[in-house]
Order: sequence, then structure tokens, then C-alpha cells
Amino acid sequence: MLAHIAAVTDLRLHVLYRHPGATWVCERELHRELASTPGGRQRHWPDGLVVIDGREVAVEVELTLKRRTRIGQIMAKLVAC
Repeated sequence: MLAHIAAVTDLRLHVLYRHPGATWVCERELHRELASTPGGRQRHWPDGLVVIDGREVAVEVELTLKRRTRIGQIMAKLVAC
């Protein structure tokens, strides 16, 4: 868990350094804002959401090897965001 938090933090700092005007929304904020929507509590939340030039990009940090099917399932849920 700690390695994942560190990796997400490193990525956040890197993205914000490379894109000074970008905004980072953490998983906790996404959950707080959207958990009250239908199906919001059961959904998969990305590790973060980056807003760059008005575009929203879901960020998922994976530190463990996953099968293609599982990665596809995760990505499909993120696209549905």
C-alpha cells in the first residue's frame, strides 16, 4: 500500500511539474464528490484525475502484474467515468 501511495505521489509531482497549469484531483476527492451518484459507491475509482487544457485524464498506477482481461475490465470502468 505504501509503495502505491508513493508511486501515485511521484506521478502527481511529475505531471504537475511538466504541466504547471494542470490540476490533479485525488481519488479521495473523486470519491467524496461522486459517491452520492447512482452506483458511485460500487465503482472503481482512478488513483487520480488530471485536468490539462480542459481535458480530463484518469490516472491508474498499477504495481502488480495483471492479466489482459483484468486490465481491460479496469480500463472499461475508467472510460465509463
